[in-house]
Amino acid sequence: MVAFDVRYGPSATIENGYNVFLIESNNSDTFIDKIVELLLNSEMNQLFSENAYASMQKV
Repeated sequence: MVAFDVRYGPSATIENGYNVFLIESNNSDTFIDKIVELLLNSEMNQLFSENAYASMQKV
């Protein structure tokens, strides 16, 4: 997952580098880079997915 870090956004429920890449608001270049990184790295994509699931179990 890749998300922009906005004032009322997802930063309260996700952890940058653990279950998402949290990108500075409106930084589209980094946003695109991280999407490509996840598309090319299936292991990281799977790990983020597992971590996201684990994070939601804590809520």
